[in-house]
Amino acid sequence: MTTLTLEIEEDLARRLAERARRHGISLEEEARSALTESLEKDWASFWAKTEQIRKSLKGRTFTDSAALIREDRDR
Repeated sequence: MTTLTLEIEEDLARRLAERARRHGISLEEEARSALTESLEKDWASFWAKTEQIRKSLKGRTFTDSAALIREDRDR
């Protein structure tokens, strides 16, 4: 096992400690769990869904957002 030392914002440390208390585990265990969970996300399904959305939008045309932003700024 490797030791990792991190400096994190006070608010993040507080939220992580609160989550650890809710789960009844140590701060270290909670941090390890959060890191593991984030690294094990199912990226394959994310990219599959992205491709599905891209295909569903194929051939559609969209307005130029720059024109809409400019119009909004000029108000």
